[in-house]
Amino acid sequence: MKITKFLIAVILLFTTIINAQIKFNKNIPNEAHQKITQNLSNGISCFTFSPIGGWVLITNNNKFYQVGIPDDAHRFLKHFKKTGHKLKQISFAHKIPKGTYGNYNAHVIITDRGAYGVNIPGELKNKISDFQRRKKKIKNISFPFVANSTNAWVIITEDGDFASKNIPDNLYKYLVRAKKSSATTGKKITQVSFTPSGGWVILTDGYYFAKGIPSDAYQKIVSFHKKKYNSNNITFTPNGIGWSLIANGKFYTSYKLKVTLDYFYCDESDDSDEKDDYIFNQWVVYTDKQNKKIQKIDSKMIINNSSQIDIKKRTLDGRYISGTNIIIKGDTKHQFWVKEGTRKKIGNYITFEISEKLLNDSNSRFIIYSSLVEKSDSKGGFLTIGTAPGSGINMSSYSKERMIDIKKVITDLKKIKTVQHGKWNYYGDMKIRKHNTNSIDLYGYLNFSDKDNDRKAKAMMRFKLLD
Repeated sequence: MKITKFLIAVILLFTTIINAQIKFNKNIPNEAHQKITQNLSNGISCFTFSPIGGWVLITNNNKFYQVGIPDDAHRFLKHFKKTGHKLKQISFAHKIPKGTYGNYNAHVIITDRGAYGVNIPGELKNKISDFQRRKKKIKNISFPFVANSTNAWVIITEDGDFASKNIPDNLYKYLVRAKKSSATTGKKITQVSFTPSGGWVILTDGYYFAKGIPSDAYQKIVSFHKKKYNSNNITFTPNGIGWSLIANGKFYTSYKLKVTLDYFYCDESDDSDEKDDYIFNQWVVYTDKQNKKIQKIDSKMIINNSSQIDIKKRTLDGRYISGTNIIIKGDTKHQFWVKEGTRKKIGNYITFEISEKLLNDSNSRFIIYSSLVEKSDSKGGFLTIGTAPGSGINMSSYSKERMIDIKKVITDLKKIKTVQHGKWNYYGDMKIRKHNTNSIDLYGYLNFSDKDNDRKAKAMMRFKLLD
């Protein structure tokens, strides 16, 4: 039985969830459905159809299955696998006039070593070569269902860049929008797919755009998203009656963490008037393995209602405070005094958006750096106590520096209603607790001591997850 007749004859409507993978197939060949189901736990790298209804399935563990694809496409898939390539994707041009580009046989195979095309035009080859010359890895190439689809295409790179030709204007605008968004959110474009009727879908790491696709396909993407599944592969049958949607796992949640410098206490004054003049600096650095700072989304960074100072200015202890993620920064014009035995309200804060993916990255670091300078009138000089720039409170659990384990903080903040109140717990080197039954934040104290290890002052810090 021909593949096209088989597609029309078989009506399938299956949903399967295995571990963290999920898929939904409608009106696709039974054998294809079975292979997807059998290999879902391995992760699906690519599932797609050839122009005459054949199909190819590529798994993350470098296996592939095919029915009814051109002989040379099958031959090249076997060749690349045999020679050590990791198969990523194969995409077929669709409506090609007979006698053109090998009689319905134009395709591109993407592996971990590059993208290789058969019967594709020179302009597409040149763009692939250009990306590869610029060290950009090709992630996805797709062709719309048009009269000669080799003259219309979209290339997506792993860093979220793209190139295209002869695609709908609204699709191009959304691709531009998605590319700009990825620069700040880190949610990169992963796939573009087309329907035979002219519709299209853009999938990214965490959201999607679609126009003109079957309503049930769109609703299934929405359903996956609500369940936190990140759709990474959607393909439509050439006859327009079927489609397959696959998600290899859930997308990562983002947390909005507000870090507040709440109060400052003076335990022992070095000033004759018992009022210590404090110059306090505190800033945050969060990096992943690519040394990128996490997104800062809100902040208040002043002292005593003074304007924010120049972040390039030197501190009194002669060191630069690096970076722009400053919670509070002081100099002689932005100092504050606290009488011995009393506290002063500060209220400076900074809010970060932190992805679960970064928190789970063993190479990531979340550090709060702090330094305190006490301008002593009685001694006629400056006394630097606490930690100075270059050391500090390290919010990663494996560091040898003084630290707060931010992973434990966020874990408890996520379940704040069940955390026992009043009990001090260590989150690394800093004791933090929940104040009362109804508290929705955690707080603790950062102690500063002099060279004799006598505590001079302490800063109260508060941590809260925002909705």
